[in-house]
Formats: sequence, structure tokens, C-alpha cells
Amino acid sequence: MNLMIYVDDVEKVAAFFEQAAGTPRISEETMIDGSKTITVPVLPEASLQFYSRNFIQKYSPEVALNSPSIMFYVDDLASAHARLLQMGATVNEIVLVGSQQTFNFADPEGNWYAVAEKDV
Repeated sequence: MNLMIYVDDVEKVAAFFEQAAGTPRISEETMIDGSKTITVPVLPEASLQFYSRNFIQKYSPEVALNSPSIMFYVDDLASAHARLLQMGATVNEIVLVGSQQTFNFADPEGNWYAVAEKDV
């Protein structure tokens, strides 16, 4: 699965997710306007592809530019939480939602994401 995310600073947000996921980008392309699109694998079965909001506004004005709500599932919630804190990311405390522990974190542009532990 590949999710397209529209951001103001593609390089900055892609670098954040490379560090958070511990994986290097798998592609980087220069678009017709000179902006970049960068793809970073965040899970074995999922990648995030970052596009410049300015590019999308110009070449695909019909596309909504709001941020999606994304939930990541991890094997070790405490380790993921600690890793993001060590990176200096804005990270909420781990809380219990229903029967599942979860926390939220923000990328460098202030877009928020949720993280929960996989069911075993």
C-alpha cells in the first residue's frame, strides 16, 4: 500500500519518517515544476509518498489537501514511543483506548498520526 501525503517541505517530512521508521527512502523523483516526490517505506506492506502541496494545487486542483487520519500498528508500542521521543518528535503519552494502548505523534509540519500495538 502506498499513501500519498501532501506537505509543505517534502524533504523535511520524508527525512523525519526515514529516521522514525529506520528505513531509507525507496524513491525520489523531480516533478515537472522542480519539486520532489519522495517515497519512504514505513512498514513492510506500506509506504508513504510525499508530494509538495504547491505541486498538487497546481497540477491536481481537484484533490483535497487536508491531512488523512493514519493509524500505524507496531509490534512494540513502548519502543516506538521511546524512539519518537528520542528523535525529539512531539509525542503524546501512551493511553488506553477501549482495550488497546495507543499514542499520537506529529511530523515536523504538525500533522498528527496514531500508533497502536498489533493484536497478538
